[in-house]
Amino acid sequence: MTRPQFRQLISQACSLIAVLALLQTASWAASNGKVIYNFTGGNDGGDPATQLSFDSSGNAYGTTVTGGHYGCGTVFQLTPVGSGWQESPLYAFTCGADGKNPYGGVTLDAEGNLYGTTVAGGIGGICVGDGCGTVFELSKSGDTWSETVHYNFTGGDDGFGPAVANRLRARADHPRSMVAMDVGTAARTV
Repeated sequence: MTRPQFRQLISQACSLIAVLALLQTASWAASNGKVIYNFTGGNDGGDPATQLSFDSSGNAYGTTVTGGHYGCGTVFQLTPVGSGWQESPLYAFTCGADGKNPYGGVTLDAEGNLYGTTVAGGIGGICVGDGCGTVFELSKSGDTWSETVHYNFTGGDDGFGPAVANRLRARADHPRSMVAMDVGTAARTV
């Protein structure tokens, strides 16, 4: 065997080992995942395209893109109960001025308020029909959550369709101000 042939053989063997290691890791990860809640697509929401945010009590918060009472998405809470989880819809978007289709989850502030974005809905702007998206806050009073829209995207210099709440961050100098990041454009303080 010549030196170049030996190098090629070693290279192929290393590639094979790397692929086998990758497949083993993927197989392990898939077999160790655990479904904690199956969304029905009804009032509990559907298409939970979200990262979860956790509060200090271990409750998880996220969004569904569709479903809810109006079919335009929800903000939900998962609460650990015994060895399982209880899902509670906190807010159902109405497809109008409050927003529509919240992608990307929510983030929590120090008081337990939830902040997120919707890719459509809201008022104003150049986005015909569905609106250009919103930045919203959910705050709890007693057992009731209420929604406040802090910003309506216009589709101009501020962009449209913000889809990632994990890019929604509190400003250190003004804790009640948020910086919203639009997926394809720029940041805007709201």
